Amino acid sequence: MPIAWEPKKEIPVNMSLLLFSSRRWLLQVLIAGLLTSISVGQSVMPNLSGAWHLDLGRTTAPYQPASANLTIEQAGTQLRYAYFENGIQKYRGELITDGRERERYKTKVDRVYYRARWVKGELVIVTRGFQDAMGIQSYSYTDRWAVTSDGNTLTHTLSNKKVVVFVR
Repeated sequence: MPIAWEPKKEIPVNMSLLLFSSRRWLLQVLIAGLLTSISVGQSVMPNLSGAWHLDLGRTTAPYQPASANLTIEQAGTQLRYAYFENGIQKYRGELITDGRERERYKTKVDRVYYRARWVKGELVIVTRGFQDAMGIQSYSYTDRWAVTSDGNTLTHTLSNKKVVVFVR
């Protein structure tokens, strides 16, 4: 059986309600934009580039070499580093700080991944590792790196809340 269509009836429009509705929509769009800019502002990437020297007096991590230096080169989301203890290079590497999980290294039994991103001016690095071929033995830890507003102190907070402090 065909559907009978009735002609449209004129619906009275309250212009003040329509105006209020469009103002409310515009206000919502403006607030959303403001919140987006605030959240983007919280993801500020301070520049960590430079030569940093271990401050033994302010470091609370248990392992402390007699001297340690850290060199960082930062360009956009790419961060390269070299770490030296007592004048000998111990580590060097590269991080991409775009928040995507990436492979750090892989051996026959070890697989290690990291995710580095900026959160409220801090570099947060989450590392996940699997120590056997089946992935049963696993671990995860979070490191945070923050530089002071004057740019002269770099603090590395470990998962256990101990800190390693570097100064320029």
